[in-house]
Amino acid sequence: MGRRLQPDRRLQELESIYREHHRRVRWVLRSRGVRDDALDDLAQEAFLTIFRRLPERDPALPMGTWITGITRNVAFSYRRSTARRIAATRELPAPTAELELDEAVRRRRAWVQLQGFLDGLDDDQREVFVLSDLLGMRVPEVAHVVDAPLN
Repeated sequence: MGRRLQPDRRLQELESIYREHHRRVRWVLRSRGVRDDALDDLAQEAFLTIFRRLPERDPALPMGTWITGITRNVAFSYRRSTARRIAATRELPAPTAELELDEAVRRRRAWVQLQGFLDGLDDDQREVFVLSDLLGMRVPEVAHVVDAPLN
């Protein structure tokens, strides 16, 4: 039998980070105006960047805050490199067999209302709202991520 190689410890750490923070990364990307059709690619790019920069991470900074900062930079690079604007509405996946039709309709309506609300905010307001109210980050963390004063 061939010898089995042990997975790199950094890869195991990345897998753990991915499982814990994947939703955060997607929300941050969305809050920065990333379109749904680019979301998966940019989430992958964010985790590749996280993997590359893991050895230089300051352990004093909370992991979620650090990941949010990296993800913001990935989204900024994406928006800077493309001239396209985000679509007014995003398509939701079709209801699955597990969801009752009424529940799917309620979710779609809630999503459309949330999108309408978020689209009515300017980029900075939208980002602060998503980070604090949807991701549950504390005000000092949000201030650090968006590089703004606490008030």
